[in-house]
This record gives sequence, structure tokens and C-alpha cells, in this order.
Amino acid sequence: MVNYLLALTELVSTIVILLVSSYLIRFSFILNKQYWIKTKTLLLSSLLLPIITFVITKVISGNLALSLGMVGALSIVRFRNPVKSPLELVLYFTLITLGISASVNIQWTIILSFVVIFINVMAFIYENFLVHKFGMPKFLTSFSEGNPLSTLEISIDQEIDFLNNNNSFSSLTHHDNTYVYRFASPNISDLNDILYELKSKKVELISFNIQKF
Repeated sequence: MVNYLLALTELVSTIVILLVSSYLIRFSFILNKQYWIKTKTLLLSSLLLPIITFVITKVISGNLALSLGMVGALSIVRFRNPVKSPLELVLYFTLITLGISASVNIQWTIILSFVVIFINVMAFIYENFLVHKFGMPKFLTSFSEGNPLSTLEISIDQEIDFLNNNNSFSSLTHHDNTYVYRFASPNISDLNDILYELKSKKVELISFNIQKF
């Protein structure tokens, strides 16, 4: 009876650690403006995937016949969900590894969670503090990772070099002596800075349209 209670306590504590770790990892990704992970689907996936992997690993460990049977059963499953970015693939692999490591030694789960969260926090500190305080180079904005972005469209009668080199620059269209610049950024303040800089340089705009997410 005592052994059963100890095993049950260990199982419950492992599941709690997996839930807390996966949630904190998810939050650390959101901290770095990975808004695609804020959906209900990915929230449930983040919480369930480590536990499911943990249970599968526990069930097949030490049983060769069962392991082969599980491999055969899983081989017929086809995952068709499109991956939005390499970082999403890293997230899934991290969650699966959490479950596997928990079945071997919970310390590896804690270490992996700490490392992933630490790296995300360091990236957040770099982008939000060091870049502005010490003028370090900004991260480039990706326009194909499923993140919602605020947009700015400017129409002017000339091509301007500093607009072409802006980190938020998306595209440029030239038609009938009109240059149409398009910018996108997760921070609308970056787009407002573009308008402010154009105003300070006394560049006359034909029109502009800014949309905040």
C-alpha cells in the first residue's frame, strides 16, 4: 500500500511538473511575440503533448514486443498539420522531449525547461532593452510565420533610401511616378516612427494608411 501511494504521488508530481513546464515554455514564446502560439489549439497541444508522450514512453519501456507494436501502430498515423515556422517545429520537439525525459529522470525535464525558458527570456531582454539602450542590431521581422502584424502603406512621389533599409520594410511598388511603400511590424510604434521620420525630413506624402493589430 505504501509503495502504491509513493508511486501515485510520483506520477501526479511528474504530471504537474510537465504541465507547469509546458505552460511556462509557451509563455516564454509569447513573450518573444510568437503570437501564433496563443490559440486555444496550441494551448491544449502544449499541455497535452508532453503528458501523452510521457504515458507512451512509460507503457512501452522495458517491453520489446509492446514497443514494436506501438511503433507499428504509430506508423499508420499521418500528421498533415502545416508548420508555420521552424520555431514551431522546435516547440513540438521540445514538448515531446519533455515527456520522454520525464519517464527517464524528471531532472532532465526541469533542466530542459529551464534552458528553453532562459534562452527565450534572454532574447526578450536583448530585443526590448539592449537594442534600445546600446544600439545593438534589431532582429529582422518575418512576414511568413503566422504572427499578426500592424501595417503601414505610404504613397510618395520619390524613392527614399532609408525606407528601403528599414527593418519593417515589406514591399515597394512603382506606378505612374508614384512609389507605394508597405511596412509591417508587430509593434505599431515602429510604424509611427517611420511617419515621424518622414515628417522630420519634410517629405510630402501623397497618402498613407496605417492599421493597428
